[in-house]
Amino acid sequence: MEMVTGWRWQIRDPSSTDGTLLRMREKDHEAGRGTGPGRSVGRRKVNTIWLVLVGAVLVLSLVVVRLATRPSVARVAAHSAPAADDPPPGRSSAPKVRATIASVAEPPGANQQPPAMEDQRTSAAILECWDQRVCPKGTVCWMADDGHLGCFESNCRSVADREKRCPKGQGCLPVSKMSEIYRCLAAGPIALGGSCLDPTIASPSRNCQAGLMCVGTLCRQLCGPGAEACPSGEVCVQQTVRDWACMSGCSSDAECGGGQLCVRGKSGDRGTCIAAPEGTCRPDRPDSCPSGQTCDYNIVDGRMLAGTCRPSCRGSGCPGGFICWSGFDSAASGDGRETGGVCLQSCRDDGHGCPVDQVCMALDDAATKWGCRRAFHDARPAIDVGLARGSFGDPVAVPR
Repeated sequence: MEMVTGWRWQIRDPSSTDGTLLRMREKDHEAGRGTGPGRSVGRRKVNTIWLVLVGAVLVLSLVVVRLATRPSVARVAAHSAPAADDPPPGRSSAPKVRATIASVAEPPGANQQPPAMEDQRTSAAILECWDQRVCPKGTVCWMADDGHLGCFESNCRSVADREKRCPKGQGCLPVSKMSEIYRCLAAGPIALGGSCLDPTIASPSRNCQAGLMCVGTLCRQLCGPGAEACPSGEVCVQQTVRDWACMSGCSSDAECGGGQLCVRGKSGDRGTCIAAPEGTCRPDRPDSCPSGQTCDYNIVDGRMLAGTCRPSCRGSGCPGGFICWSGFDSAASGDGRETGGVCLQSCRDDGHGCPVDQVCMALDDAATKWGCRRAFHDARPAIDVGLARGSFGDPVAVPR
């Protein structure tokens, strides 16, 4: 028989003749003396505490290892204004701008990614800056030598570099054909007539020597006002607002092959062989545009004609919000003859305000007139970022 009396259990031993009670106080169990469930409960408590401590140590170790091995993330185009004591944006003679702009590339020597991947990331950051930021007039957004985005101006004038602003071993190349920004960059080794690639995609080893221009995959002689005439059988064709290059001449379509046509400029007696897709207007065929309109054209990469019919003008006569642009050929005629022009929608020098299929670009070499045109390559950097890396120095302003 069992009886429970407060602090202890009283158990009578059936084999005892004198009625001896076997007593065991609960405090004896708590002290670990005697037998029964007390000891098991204590051991389970100790084991549980040890398991909790071990688990906590493991979790803490994983957190420390993860923080130590996490890769750095490049932050792109996180801009803020310069410090209050900074000088206002100026020209190239201005002191170095202390731009608080997040780096878009790893510091020199980090080499955490292959160069091709780094160049792609840099190019994307520059294009984003062109689309979403604004640089002062006469400058363009590019990467500084320290890996930060900044606004840079020209330090040379044209591919011909007649002013000899670029040191030996460097050539003057357009960084942006939209803004007419030119910079002195490392020249390539390809001589006149050699095979070259467009500087937008080429490594320096496939670029032309200084003073030559890659047109249609060949390094061409420069020409135009103030330059020597082209060799016999070639014609001088304007490639940009500032640059002219000699190309193979022709007098009729019969002299061209491979589906090309002999296309003349408005002021030229001889043309050059280029592809002319169906539907594009031609400057040498007035009937390719409706009455009262003139062909506004580009020769893309020296190989393909791209023309758009626009309202004709001669010095003035365009509606409000439009500008009369005489085009490339007026400068190339050499005799001061006014060849007429086309009405282009005016736009701001920050590159905005044009229809979705056109870009805002400088219409003269001083970038004083801006208009909307269809320009297939002018809306992207005119040189590959790998070619320009380490060549831009300090910016003159911070992109806004």
